[in-house]
Amino acid sequence: MSPLLLGLISVLLAVLGQSILKHGLSFIDLQFEMFINLKGWLTILQRGWIPAGVICYAIGMIFWLQALNRSDLSRLYPLTSLNYVILTLIGFIFFHEKIGWLNIKGLPFILIGICFIFHS
Repeated sequence: MSPLLLGLISVLLAVLGQSILKHGLSFIDLQFEMFINLKGWLTILQRGWIPAGVICYAIGMIFWLQALNRSDLSRLYPLTSLNYVILTLIGFIFFHEKIGWLNIKGLPFILIGICFIFHS
């Protein structure tokens, strides 16, 4: 598999993981204290959305490591900027988040920058 494809799969899994985590947080009042006791951890784990999001990140990391193994970091890392573009759209569409005109105008610049760097 090409490094570009591996990197894109990694980005998509990160986006999926982030989206699942955001959705999962709507079912739990997450507090920092939950991470320092067993009852808190059980509450987090019983909410399947949060572990599912973490698993997506972990699988995405495997793809990212394979991509890094096959290409230069300076060439691949700009792909992670796709997270901003995709998550902005997901936030707007699925989570009804407000995005301003400057955000909307900036997204194409991110995409153009990724293309310039990856194809240089």
